[in-house]
Amino acid sequence: MKLIKLCCGWWQYICQYFADDSCWVTVDFAIPKKGESLVDAYVSWRQKADEKVCCDYALHVGVTWWSDRVKEEMEELCKEHGVNSFKMFMAYKDTLMLRDFELYGAFDKCKQLGAIAQVHAENGDIISEVRAELVTVCLFLHSGIQL
Repeated sequence: MKLIKLCCGWWQYICQYFADDSCWVTVDFAIPKKGESLVDAYVSWRQKADEKVCCDYALHVGVTWWSDRVKEEMEELCKEHGVNSFKMFMAYKDTLMLRDFELYGAFDKCKQLGAIAQVHAENGDIISEVRAELVTVCLFLHSGIQL
C-alpha cells in the first residue's frame, strides 16, 4: 500500500499524539457522491489532507454508483495512485447504496485488481421501510390518542 501523510480536522490531534509511534498508520475514506468521479473524490480528499499531514495515511475509496467508468477509475486508482481498498454500501438507500448486481460487479473488479473489497452490510431497503413505519407510529402516539 502506498502510504502518504494526513492530519485534517479532529484527526490532527490523534495523529500528533501518535506521530512518534513508527507503527501508526490511519486509513480514512474518500467517498464520492453518487455519479461523482472516484478519482476526483480521491484527489480532492488528498488535497484537503496533504497540507496538514503529520503521520502516515492511506485512503479507502467508496464505490457509490456503478458503471463502466467506475470500473476504469478503480483500475486507475490502483495502478496510478496506490489505492488498494474499496468500500461498497448496502445501506443509505438512494445516496450510497449499491444494488446486488452492482455489488457483485464491484467485488469482481476488486478481485481482478487484487484490491480489498469492504462492504457496509445493512439492508437499505429494510431500513427505509422500518423508518417509514416508525414515523407513522410516532405520529400516532404523539397525537394524544391512547392505545
